[in-house]
Amino acid sequence: MRRWVKAVLRMFFPRRCLYCDRVVDPDEVACRYCLPDIPYMEDPVCYRCGRTKSCCICRSHRRHYDRCIAAVRYEDGAVRAVLALKKEDDADQIESMASEMVKALRKHADAAAFDAVTFVPMFKREELERGYNQSELLAKEIAQQIGIPFTRALRKLYDTRSQKTLHQSERSGNLLGVFDCCADVREQKLLIVDDVITTGATLHECAKMLKIGGAQTVTALVFAATVPKETK
Repeated sequence: MRRWVKAVLRMFFPRRCLYCDRVVDPDEVACRYCLPDIPYMEDPVCYRCGRTKSCCICRSHRRHYDRCIAAVRYEDGAVRAVLALKKEDDADQIESMASEMVKALRKHADAAAFDAVTFVPMFKREELERGYNQSELLAKEIAQQIGIPFTRALRKLYDTRSQKTLHQSERSGNLLGVFDCCADVREQKLLIVDDVITTGATLHECAKMLKIGGAQTVTALVFAATVPKETK
């Protein structure tokens, strides 16, 4: 979008805080009230699950993705941001969330080292009902911000029960055989994007299919990661 068009739109549709929806300056992600309390994932972080090491939950899980990077903890304003994006396709919110994710990526990895950015796909009927896939929108924006190609590398073959309705022990089985690699990813270093990670079962299955398709490495990048209350 041309700068002057964007400037005119800002007069009628001001940018809003990602975490509380207050009006903010055009180049700001968060307002002055939220800024001190953004639940950023604090160092040191676990290389595998992306959480602060004291909150790591991956000790008993082996995952096909090589590492995970999370921008924030899934709490407070971050929950509002994720739920809002599931209800409405808002370009400013996508840009703000992607900016937070890119900031975390650049902190923990070399963003230029990836060959392409992809995303966790939705089943076609589910995507038609919602009208968009928030993970795809985030992936496109992230690819633009870091200057590497975007690719649709995976497809979801059939519908499944919502992961959040299942017990942790049921989640991996719910996704077996659900995803398929639909692009040439041989020898590529891939960045796969999703909005939230809980147990990691979804990203695990996606990464598995990308590895079967020949991907060299798969790094997961998420906006938020859930953190068990007892570990905080």
